[in-house]
Amino acid sequence: PEQCKIAEILGAWDEAIALLEKLITAKRKLKQGLMQQLLTGKKRFKEFEGSEWETVRLKEIAFVDQRSLRSNTPEDYTFRYISLSDINNGEISKDLPEICFAEAPSRARKLVSNNDIIMTTVRPNVKAFSIFKSDADKYVVSTGFAVITTKKGYSPDYLYQYIFSDHIEQQINALVTGSNYPAINSSEIKQLSVYCSALAEQEKIASSLSAADTEISTLEKQLAAYKQQKRGLMQQLLTGKNRQHQDL
Repeated sequence: PEQCKIAEILGAWDEAIALLEKLITAKRKLKQGLMQQLLTGKKRFKEFEGSEWETVRLKEIAFVDQRSLRSNTPEDYTFRYISLSDINNGEISKDLPEICFAEAPSRARKLVSNNDIIMTTVRPNVKAFSIFKSDADKYVVSTGFAVITTKKGYSPDYLYQYIFSDHIEQQINALVTGSNYPAINSSEIKQLSVYCSALAEQEKIASSLSAADTEISTLEKQLAAYKQQKRGLMQQLLTGKNRQHQDL
């Protein structure tokens, strides 16, 4: 009877976790569909209907790898270093090491500032992309990234959402097809084609998609908490350490 009660309790947690996973999957699909509509102009906000869209090269609306550390950088220059493993699902790790130039990896070279887009050039299909949101200085990313800085008149948040679009994915796939080591370079990134509207519409589109990202991120954090709580409960119930739960 006690085994059955324990299984019933843990089964309830499994059901809650499964339901949350299904909800997250559904929300991701909804966001993908919204991207397909909003980032192509197929769906317009009423106030922008009739205005023109344009197709441009990324280099026309943004700078790529504008600032880097040079070999004559003082050895005691310290910074926070963002490596390829520090980006997951668009989020940058909050536990970044602070290192000095003399001890930094040779790949720690590209400077990043607020609203810069960080786009991996190594295995770009995994989409280890992020947008840097901080007014703090002295942040450096690996040379395995391209750092994209939008020009005046274009929204960094819109461009960030756009690099996750099917349009960009198709262009990247065409560039890396047949390669044993899938990678792209900064010159190829500059030539990527981008479909965009006026700044006000870009900002509204970015706001809508960012809201969807926030909702998904909140659900993912809730899911991680559920899983952690279930692991703790298992440790208690499956060892007999806690026999008071639910009148065991």
